[in-house]
Amino acid sequence: MPWEGIFTKTNAQQHLFGMVTQLSEGLQTRFRTSWAQLFKVEIVPILFDSEDKLSILYGKTGRLNISVGRVLSLCFL
Repeated sequence: MPWEGIFTKTNAQQHLFGMVTQLSEGLQTRFRTSWAQLFKVEIVPILFDSEDKLSILYGKTGRLNISVGRVLSLCFL
């Protein structure tokens, strides 16, 4: 596996108690019609798919990292 060691790949599974599942219907509609939905659907998958390419930057020992896709998402925001 190319990401053995301290590299952590993002888990794409949605959380049962995540933000979107806990929002009211009105807030979910606002989310779906805002820039946030476009960012989630178009940009985030590209960032998460590029994580494997960056796994060589991480060593085999040390603490686990936050996933590269999440860090890049925060940088864009």
